[in-house]
Amino acid sequence: MKRLSNILIAGILLICLCGCAVQGELPSLAVSIGTAMPQPSALLSVTPTAKPVESTPVPHSADAVHYDGAEWLIEHVFAQGFVVDLSALQLNGAGIYTTEFRKRRSTILGLPGRVEETADAAFRWAVQYVLDTLGYSADEVTFECGDVSWRALAAMSWSYGNEELQRILQDVCILDVDFSNGRITGRLTIPEFDELNCSEDLGLQYIAETVYFYCMTVLDDNMNNRMPESREYSEEFLASLVMPLRHMRFRNSWYHLRSGGARVHLGMDIGAPADTEIYSCSSGTVKYVGSSRLSGNYVVITDEYGYDYHYYHMIRLSDFLTVGQQVGAGELIGHVGNTGNSASNHLHLSIIGPDDCHVNPYRLLRLVNESGG
Repeated sequence: MKRLSNILIAGILLICLCGCAVQGELPSLAVSIGTAMPQPSALLSVTPTAKPVESTPVPHSADAVHYDGAEWLIEHVFAQGFVVDLSALQLNGAGIYTTEFRKRRSTILGLPGRVEETADAAFRWAVQYVLDTLGYSADEVTFECGDVSWRALAAMSWSYGNEELQRILQDVCILDVDFSNGRITGRLTIPEFDELNCSEDLGLQYIAETVYFYCMTVLDDNMNNRMPESREYSEEFLASLVMPLRHMRFRNSWYHLRSGGARVHLGMDIGAPADTEIYSCSSGTVKYVGSSRLSGNYVVITDEYGYDYHYYHMIRLSDFLTVGQQVGAGELIGHVGNTGNSASNHLHLSIIGPDDCHVNPYRLLRLVNESGG
């Protein structure tokens, strides 16, 4: 019943704002209001204007339920103004290189602040627009913005491009508006990376993840180099793992410089003849099956402990696997190849922990081997 009431109130407000009669359905909010929206750069200088001389105060909490429609309208006007200027961020397809991020260091580190500034300005503009239209005033307008990671924004820009990143931010961020005691408060919730990375294209999801995991592992909060700390593993966890190849020799290439020092190697390369069978190190769920320019044909599996296992450069797409399929430790998942950014037949194995940071697979598999896995 309350939902129906909200819809009716919102409909009445829309009719008032649009200044036209409803014929069959409500007019488009984007069409009727969009032309009045200032450009994103102009929004940053917008602050609430003085109260109209003749206005009705915003209701106190006891009567706030009757203004749910106004809250709903503010949220929708806000969505049109929440357009973050990402023009200086040109990462799409740049390559997962530390140097590429460093070239844009100040821009990337400033992204969270830019999002917050734009959201604050868009909210204040939306509130003033709606209040002026309805003839209300507020004693105070406040805004709170949730945290957003520069790593998440940079990874998604790299994979999706800025236009799609902007669309995702508008779609998944949640604005709550509260009318209480003459005050209007806005709270913007920005989801964590896992929820932001929500494209229906699993290939783009996978690429965004690889960039995000790289940044989480290699760069600290100020974008300086860092070396992940060594981990301790339980006997139960080690006992759950097996080797990805039947016959293999260990060689540690963890954190070796690659691409002329532009990036570090976050995995383990295991040489083997073409078409050698690759087995899942763990029981788990197939997360991704696909092909990319850098990884070649790949499979990603998530185990019950929250670890992701990335298998790259396979000779052909493992089309006998499907996303969501359950596999057992030691089950066939692909074949060694030389696809993607590869110079010889080999398996590249990367393992990402529950904290979204890479672990050294060489050290982990040595422990598995020593424990008899």
